[in-house]
Amino acid sequence: MILFFVNIGVLLLLAALCPRPQLGRYRIDAQKLYVVLAMGYLMLLAALRSPVVGTDTLSYCRYFRSAASCDSLHRAWSVLRLEKGYVTFLYLLTRITANEQWLLVVSSVFSFYSFGRFISRYSRMPWMSVLLFYLLMLFDFFLSGMRQMLAIAILLFAYDKLREKKPIPFLLLVLLAVTVHSSAVLFLLLYPICHAKNQRRCLTVVFALAILVAVCWRPLLRVMLLLFPKYSYYSGDEAFSSSGNLAVLSKLAVYALVLLFGVLFGGKQTPEKGDVINFRSVCLLMVVCIVALRANVVSRLVRNIEPILCLYLPNLLAEKEEKEKRAGWILCVICFIAYATVIQLLRTPAWQRTYPYLFFWS
Repeated sequence: MILFFVNIGVLLLLAALCPRPQLGRYRIDAQKLYVVLAMGYLMLLAALRSPVVGTDTLSYCRYFRSAASCDSLHRAWSVLRLEKGYVTFLYLLTRITANEQWLLVVSSVFSFYSFGRFISRYSRMPWMSVLLFYLLMLFDFFLSGMRQMLAIAILLFAYDKLREKKPIPFLLLVLLAVTVHSSAVLFLLLYPICHAKNQRRCLTVVFALAILVAVCWRPLLRVMLLLFPKYSYYSGDEAFSSSGNLAVLSKLAVYALVLLFGVLFGGKQTPEKGDVINFRSVCLLMVVCIVALRANVVSRLVRNIEPILCLYLPNLLAEKEEKEKRAGWILCVICFIAYATVIQLLRTPAWQRTYPYLFFWS
């Protein structure tokens, strides 16, 4: 738990040390330098962790060893009950090294490079975007849900094509992510939602569908399980219990406050700036949370779109006058640190075994 606050301190300290667009006479882009240092620091923590850190890390190491024992890729596909893209990644990596620590290293390098590139390209306040990445528990989630975060890292490249209005490359990248983790299919909804011309009508339809799905979730679940039978273990009642509603409600409250801030203070949104895409993406996050109130298992889908939230709020604040901007980011930092602290204190050990943190040599 101490490391959680140490990491916040490191990210804020790096932000204080890189406040200017350029550093002295060397003309170093301080914003990009901050992203490299901050994401590099988090990447090292993820790459050098012990396999006991993270709920599913030991399982991924077992998958790695299973892939290493297979004499062909086809055999690996039949032995491992995972998406074929991820099994292919494991199999190819085992042809290079038998050391399972390299699975954590390679996954961390690719994922944090993708997140850093995403923030560096599209955030107007990179330090705040990185801090939100940490405070929204995306870092913690990577330590446990490494496979899904690999899929999300691919989706961030699809985000480029979403902004550029290139549907075919967008579709191909999303399908590639789906071969790593099936939940990435949700990202496909962003293209029609973000590029619809009538925003009010689009959002009305989306929220109406959310309510319909929340009411008719059981027959829809059966359809989903037919499409993705490997997730049949989610069909039990525990997947739809109310035990996770506190976490879902807390996320819903955060998204609602962010959207309210955007509506009241965001000003005019223009597709050229990506504001409409980010705003509608946050709306979709709320929709998924509404559905998740009836089916806890759906709540994990929000992770696929949540990185866009790391852009939305900082980009809104960047448009404000200096005094208003400073007050806004101070308020946001305090609120999100409080939110993350409450989540850390309330979570059960079985939820996400992130702390105590251990290095692999410990």
